[in-house]
Amino acid sequence: MTAYADFIDRIDAILTIPGTSVTGDFTNARAGYEHLVDLLVEEHHTTQAKLNQAVATGDAKLIRGALAAHLLADLGSRDYDARNETERATLATLRLAYRATADANYQAVATHYNNTAKTLLDDVAAVDISARPEDVISGTAKARTAWEYAPTHAQAVAVASALLHDAAVLAGAQLHHTTHEQVTDQRVALTLDPSTIGIRELWALWDQDEPHRAGRFGALAAVGLKLHAANLDDFAPQRRPKPYETHYIPSGHGHAPVQLDPEDPKSYAQIA
Repeated sequence: MTAYADFIDRIDAILTIPGTSVTGDFTNARAGYEHLVDLLVEEHHTTQAKLNQAVATGDAKLIRGALAAHLLADLGSRDYDARNETERATLATLRLAYRATADANYQAVATHYNNTAKTLLDDVAAVDISARPEDVISGTAKARTAWEYAPTHAQAVAVASALLHDAAVLAGAQLHHTTHEQVTDQRVALTLDPSTIGIRELWALWDQDEPHRAGRFGALAAVGLKLHAANLDDFAPQRRPKPYETHYIPSGHGHAPVQLDPEDPKSYAQIA
């Protein structure tokens, strides 16, 4: 997939959300490039048909003209350098034009994310979404419904989080932290408030060593984390925890290793 196609796919996904838009300049530039591509493909087929028809007439002058038109169209259809250059130029134009609505679009996508997350949070408020089926069956209809649909609602939150990420990037937000291991790590601070949980527990839930039945967002919601889109004006990415440290303390006739946690100052009492 080219950079242009990837960009257009992201924009089209964002535009499925109510309240999002692009400017007339964006629409015109996109339509112009797509028209050019159509011409390069369709014109080649059209001139071939006309050449075939001219040959059938036996008219040398008509054949010559049809051949010249077809050769020109064929040359254009195979001029990938020109097409690629036009695609790059159009992409630059579209990126610039999108800036006019990028912030408003992020706000619309953030509202969509928050509404989607609320459905999952309502499930968590109604029932233990990680409970065994046999422990839920005797509960209320509301609890059973919440338990049943929690994985579906969590998946919807995951999809909305990806869209929120794209909208934030296209709005110019700097989401990366040097400790991040994957692009999806950028969504942590973007999609939830981590202030009520320890950093190691936060990332353990995010990384899902033991998969939750409602995925990472279900696991995060289940421990009381607030799922809410970040305000980009004061956004700061969430770092991963610092690695554990190994120290050696006197033990018998030698030394024994102890693991210390830089995220927990109390752990250093072992070597004080």
